[in-house]
Amino acid sequence: MSNHDYTPQEALDTLLSIVRQRDSELMHKIQIAIDAGTEDQEEERSGGKKKTVRKYKVNRPYSPAEALDVAIGVLQAYFVETPLFINSALTAFEQAAIGASVKSFAGNVERDVSREDEGKSKEVQIELKTETQISQSDQEVFPLEARPPEEIEKQKENIAQLKKLVTFS
Repeated sequence: MSNHDYTPQEALDTLLSIVRQRDSELMHKIQIAIDAGTEDQEEERSGGKKKTVRKYKVNRPYSPAEALDVAIGVLQAYFVETPLFINSALTAFEQAAIGASVKSFAGNVERDVSREDEGKSKEVQIELKTETQISQSDQEVFPLEARPPEEIEKQKENIAQLKKLVTFS
């Protein structure tokens, strides 16, 4: 039995309401993850002569407790895992040089292009609008920005505290 005065459904509704007020884009991501539900495999046995078994997949909605876990997973990915990934990528790109060594087939032309940027931080962007995309999009590129490690640690603590508040077992 839970030591909370609220049900998983009430906790889910409260969490979604708070996120909706603060960040509608994040709320949309959480809602997509929750609406996906879970995929189960079921069997159906025929009662005829051959006694065949038919297996098929069924999507079912998450229970409120499962939906809470999914929502917390999205929050953890958004506030902790993605910033950690971005920081790691930016650190890796610092060691990269811009340009490359070039040699001609004759072997007499050699040049080193822009090695001085090796070890310096660089601007890294993800292209959201591709060259072949016809439809218009609001944002063409997404710049990757480093987050301070202290901020990520604080978010880890916040997620851990939230997990304690919505654990119902």
